Amino acid sequence: MRKLALKELALMLAAVMIVGIS
Repeated sequence: MRKLALKELALMLAAVMIVGIS
């Protein structure tokens, strides 16, 4: 598993949380 994949996963999770809050 690439380290970049973890960063992308974290970014997607953050985006989902932001969308869920708004």
